[in-house]
This record gives sequence, C-alpha cells and structure tokens, in this order.
Amino acid sequence: MASRLEAQHLYKVFGRRPDEAVEKLRQGAGRDELRAGGTTAAVIDASFTVDPGQIFVVMGLSGSGKSTLLRMLNGLLEPTAGQVRFDGEDLTALTDRELRDVRSKKISMVFQHFALFPHRSVRDNAAYGLEVQGVPRAERARRADEALAL
Repeated sequence: MASRLEAQHLYKVFGRRPDEAVEKLRQGAGRDELRAGGTTAAVIDASFTVDPGQIFVVMGLSGSGKSTLLRMLNGLLEPTAGQVRFDGEDLTALTDRELRDVRSKKISMVFQHFALFPHRSVRDNAAYGLEVQGVPRAERARRADEALAL
C-alpha cells in the first residue's frame, strides 16, 4: 500500500544563509551553534510516512517546531531542504497555483485559535470549505444542512 503522506529529510532554518546552516546540521552542528551565527533551526531532518487511514500525531513542547512542520506539510512554508509527497505528488515542486489547488481539495489544517466568520451564518460557516473548493451554492447549502442536522 502506498503512503498517503511522506516527509523526507525536512529542514526549516530561519535567518542568514539557511542552506549553509542545513549543511552544518548534517555535519553534526547543534541548534546553539547555529543560533550564535544568527540562524534558527526550527525543524531538523524530519522523515516519516503516514499510510491511508493511519492516525498520526505531532506532539512536542511549545516552540519545538510542530507548527512549522505542519506548515511545510501543507505547503504554507517552503522547506529549506527535503521533500513532501502527498498521494505520490511532490508538493515542494508545485507552482503556487498548483499548491493552492492541492490545499483547497486535498490537504488543510485547523488552526489552534480558529474562529468563525462573524459576518456569516452558521450554515455559511459550515459550508465555507466547500465554497473555497468551488462547490456550487445550492450544493453547499444542501451539504451544510445535512452536516448540521447530525
């Protein structure tokens, strides 16, 4: 069975000369050494696969890189190095337009401190994801009503 999501040697470095920092990390440098040089290593060599139907949890202390990792997985942040594959497609090689299409139809994230749109009805809030996907208004309303009736 093919993996649904693959992260291969992901790095995210913020600051000056991130590519050089990744090379130093690969050679055994630590976060403190990089920090002294003005860079921050948020994610270092993350590799894993998630199979269809598998529940996968990312846990860690505040500031440990969880949100940065998730943002790389859905294309909101570009990895400094490494590759993200979703359903076999290399997300790191997609154009902005292609990436928006993937995010609107295949992969997304729920933010920790999300909020409803105060100017929309409950139904319109429930149907918002379908709107982003381009689903016609009547079908959005029908599907939102079905979901809200549960």
